[in-house]
Amino acid sequence: MSAKDYFSSGCVLLDLEVGNKAEIIELMVTSAAENGTIKRGKAEEVIKKVMAREEVGSTGIGRGVAVPHAKCSAVKGLTGLFARTKKPIDFNALDGQPVDLIFLLLSPEPSSGDHLGVLAIVARIARDELYCRFLRQAKTPEEAVEVLEEAMQSLGG
Repeated sequence: MSAKDYFSSGCVLLDLEVGNKAEIIELMVTSAAENGTIKRGKAEEVIKKVMAREEVGSTGIGRGVAVPHAKCSAVKGLTGLFARTKKPIDFNALDGQPVDLIFLLLSPEPSSGDHLGVLAIVARIARDELYCRFLRQAKTPEEAVEVLEEAMQSLGG
């Protein structure tokens, strides 16, 4: 499994200035729509699905990381987006700490086992202090994708 199959530099947003979870999710979904991974005119539907999933339980998993995800028929294929905020934001994370690294996973309905497989690998990356530090230090979207590629190869099994 390669990060480049799911994450492209066009789906990496660095040093965003946002105030809350809804803003970052909207920016990330809008980016996915601009990159053509969401059907035309369907970004709002995807935002609603992601936010509905957040209402079930926060995807802020701790250590400054959140992994929001949703399945939606408006998504063309399994897509990963990565964002880093300039200042950590409240994401109602399990450890009560604010979040600055956000991995958004979107997949079509119905989706294959790839959704759960990528979600599991991203969760492993999110728990790895070294890779999270590298993601916090990445200067360009391309560098962030390279870190994700190395992490997926190392932790993906």
